[in-house]
Amino acid sequence: METDLFDFAYIPDWYGQLEELEGMVLPEPWQFKRPSVETKNQDTPILERYIHIIFRKQSIDYNSAKEKSEAARYFHIENECACFHTGLYTERYKAIYAFFDRNKRRDSMLDWYFRGFCDEVSPRLKYIEPLPERPHYHVAGRSDSFNPDWPIRVKVEHILGDEETDTCGKGFFKSGGGNRTVQSQQKKVLPIDKGRKAAWVYRPLRQPQADYQRGV
Repeated sequence: METDLFDFAYIPDWYGQLEELEGMVLPEPWQFKRPSVETKNQDTPILERYIHIIFRKQSIDYNSAKEKSEAARYFHIENECACFHTGLYTERYKAIYAFFDRNKRRDSMLDWYFRGFCDEVSPRLKYIEPLPERPHYHVAGRSDSFNPDWPIRVKVEHILGDEETDTCGKGFFKSGGGNRTVQSQQKKVLPIDKGRKAAWVYRPLRQPQADYQRGV
C-alpha cells in the first residue's frame, strides 16, 4: 500500500476534517506560538503533520508485516473499508480512527475515499473486528517492571471496595454523603475512565512532534 496519505486516498475538505478532529481530541496545542516558517494551514499545522507521520508509520509497518494477522494490527484494509488508529483519544478516552471506504468518484483514480475521523464506538467501525492497535514507538523507559504496551487490568475492589484506599472520592463513602445513584454511577464509570486515561497518558506518541521539529 502507499505510504503517503494523499496517494492512498481522495480526501475532501482536508482542513475542515482536521478542524473537526481538533474538536474531538483531548485538548493539546496544535499551533506553534512563533512559527519559523509560514504554513498554508495556520490553525492546526502540528496536527496535520502528526496525522501524516502516523499514517506513514502504520502503512510502512503494514507493508513490512509477514502475516496478514500482524498487518491487521497496524491497518485494516478489507473489502469496502479501511481504517487506522490515530493514536489520539476523545475526552472520554475513546480511541480515534481515520476511516476510508471505496472511492467511487469518476474524476479520481485513487482506490480509497476518506470519510473522516471517528471514535471506536462509531457505527462506521461496527463490522471491523479486531480494530487496529494504537501506534507503538520505542520507549527508552521500557523495562521489566514498566511497559506502556502492557494491557491495563482494573482491580475495582481495590479502588472502590477499600475505604482506606478510596482514591476516587476520599471520605465520600465513609461519610455516607451524596446520592446513592451517583455512587453507583461512580462505581460503574470511574474505573473504566481511569484505565483509559492511563492508557492515554502513557502512550509513547511524543515522537511525531519531535520528528516535526527536526523536519522528518
